[in-house]
Amino acid sequence: RCLSDWSSDVCSSDLSTYSTCKYICQIKSNTDIQATEILLMHDNTYVYINEFGTMYSANNLGTFTSDISSGNVRLLFSPVYSNTSIKIKRVSVSIWVKPI
Repeated sequence: RCLSDWSSDVCSSDLSTYSTCKYICQIKSNTDIQATEILLMHDNTYVYINEFGTMYSANNLGTFTSDISSGNVRLLFSPVYSNTSIKIKRVSVSIWVKPI
């Protein structure tokens, strides 16, 4: 699930479904715009996140973090301004199961 409107939990998925996700994020606040890519993976205990390719028109509009909560891996966003909106596209890689 990825939200098109701002929330601190902007995208989440069940731990048993995806192990790796790539996000393309667009953030807007008034006339300011920001774009960034995020690569996220987990090992069922820890979440690893790498943000790269960040561009913004005037100011950084917020910070991305991640965590595991109630069996879900979550992408979180903390905006600088209260009137911030976010759009996200996600590419997901399912859990790899080793053949017997």
